[in-house]
Amino acid sequence: MLRWLQRNSTVAALAVLLAPAVAGAAGFIYTPDECYVVQKVDKASNAVHLSVAGKCQRRVGRAFVDLDGEVTIYRDGREWKKQTVQPLSMPDLSKTLKDAERMAKYMSVPKNRFEKEMQAEAAKTIAVYHSPEYQAKIAAEMERIKREMFHEQLKDLPAEKGGLKQESEKAENIFAAPGRLQDDERIYVFISSSMPMETIRSYAAAIGRMNDPKKIVMVMRGFIGGMQKIGPTTSFIADLLKVKSSCDLAAGEQCQMVNANVLVDPILFRRYGITQVPATVYVKGVKVNIPEQSEGNDDVSVGSFWTVYGDAALEYNLDKIRQDSGSESLKRLLASRR
Repeated sequence: MLRWLQRNSTVAALAVLLAPAVAGAAGFIYTPDECYVVQKVDKASNAVHLSVAGKCQRRVGRAFVDLDGEVTIYRDGREWKKQTVQPLSMPDLSKTLKDAERMAKYMSVPKNRFEKEMQAEAAKTIAVYHSPEYQAKIAAEMERIKREMFHEQLKDLPAEKGGLKQESEKAENIFAAPGRLQDDERIYVFISSSMPMETIRSYAAAIGRMNDPKKIVMVMRGFIGGMQKIGPTTSFIADLLKVKSSCDLAAGEQCQMVNANVLVDPILFRRYGITQVPATVYVKGVKVNIPEQSEGNDDVSVGSFWTVYGDAALEYNLDKIRQDSGSESLKRLLASRR
């Protein structure tokens, strides 16, 4: 079936080539060889220009033209002869299709001599696009666009709810308050859509109770189904952040959401060597020069960090890290949750 389609597609293409104006054609002219096709028709001077397409067979050919009467025929740019356009009939169409099918056996598209180089460059482009660095840049740019587009809606919203108010209106360092991390501290909870939703929602609820969404975040390696399909990732994040799992966003219900953020950042996975999920990482000494960039970039300096794997409660994992790190911030954070 495939071979039939390929053969008949070629025949159809040749028919169009040989008869560019069949729908309104007045007739046909004879050509020096079946390999000659109409390159140009000049109605003002009643001239037809022919050129070679394919292998010549030393057999007189025919070509359809949207002209009538006597025409001057040019072959390869030079005048060949004058002819009278012959009337068109249904047998002519049938013969043309048969001739086109026969010519298809001898015509072929020249191989692109740059094919290997083009394939190599295409592979490089695909590799760059799917690289963790590029995907993180895309995620950062999406965040920047979101803030620029919705600045008016976010400017009066408190920072702990994802807004911008504290940045411009609060002079005191709210992150030094009891139960909050310091400015250079982070807690990353690395997750995946393959994990049980109940487990992920428990992490989201715990982060929401800690009320520090800019420094305690969940991180996914990439978009579900790839970058070109952002919808599944958006739906997944919305579902895991719902306070009540039964609330139906798709039906238009106004669902209450927990105070937590989810990042899509493969560079953070690479920086902290995360090989399995869930994983909880506590970091000290984070210094960010450009707020919009990924905190996994090489130009973001960090001090020490501790990692715990396993789907135990977030508070339990953080307490294990507290014991190993001696962190006073974690001690205050956990004490405020009791």
